[in-house]
Amino acid sequence: MSQHTVELDVRMDQIDFKDIMKAVQSLKENEVLSLHSSFNPVPLYSIMKSKGFEYDSMQVAANHWKVMFYRKKKENHLNLLELDAPMIILKILNALEQLRRGDQITITVDHLPDLVQKQLEESSLYYYYQIQSPGNHMILQVTKVS
Repeated sequence: MSQHTVELDVRMDQIDFKDIMKAVQSLKENEVLSLHSSFNPVPLYSIMKSKGFEYDSMQVAANHWKVMFYRKKKENHLNLLELDAPMIILKILNALEQLRRGDQITITVDHLPDLVQKQLEESSLYYYYQIQSPGNHMILQVTKVS
């Protein structure tokens, strides 16, 4: 799923804080808000952080700041200990389908079904994965890379 950018230029006087918040509320999960302002909007950073966003800002010109607001990357954990193989396969494949580029998931299992390992190996262009075996369980860490 690619990210779509929503542009909002607030350098004009008729756009106020309510307009910015309205734009933020209308953002879909995969959308980024590109905000153009005549000043560095520092007070907005903590508000957006409380709403689950991170940001990158840069000064484009003397009276032009551009700030990209995007949702924080999800960090997920699935504990699949004591589940049978068909349920493990179903839950892992479903979780992998939900990942966006850059998202990471940590999965704890008693065993990793061959079908899941084969799927990860065949999808190496899309996922980076690492398996650890501390004790009587396995920890699978998967990051979606494209």
